[in-house]
Amino acid sequence: MRNFKGFYTMLALVAYLLLSGCASLNTQTQNPPSSPPTVSSSSTSSSIPGSHPTTPLAAPAPVFYDFKDVPVPPEFTLIQKESNVLQTSTFKSGVLVFKGRVNYNSVADFYLSAMQKENWTLKASSRYSHCIMVFEKPSKICVINIYPKAWYCYLKIYILPIRTP
Repeated sequence: MRNFKGFYTMLALVAYLLLSGCASLNTQTQNPPSSPPTVSSSSTSSSIPGSHPTTPLAAPAPVFYDFKDVPVPPEFTLIQKESNVLQTSTFKSGVLVFKGRVNYNSVADFYLSAMQKENWTLKASSRYSHCIMVFEKPSKICVINIYPKAWYCYLKIYILPIRTP
């Protein structure tokens, strides 16, 4: 009976540690812990008498890596050992792999908007278990693959040349 008491005590301690650790872990956040909170546009005015209206904070600017027309949300970190870029005298192509603690759907929404600003045309997309988007410019194709895995959201960006006849 004595062994069971120690076992149950250890089990209770492990359960407590797991539950208290998981309660503070938020894997669905759009802002990294170090970034300032943003004010949503729906709360731009205050209803408190004597207070001044608030303005929304600017969203963090996207980051550009090897491909100067493909933005990356700033919450992502490049995984160099899984990335590979080939550059010739006329073209640069390859794959960049990132991971970050961001909401999977917000990343997909980011790319629908940001790629249009960089003059990419959406040719195809799919969502749910993972998201694949295919964008095109006159001389190249960009494939964006977004998928959740364990505690992170992963992002793979492929750039390929379009062969012209």
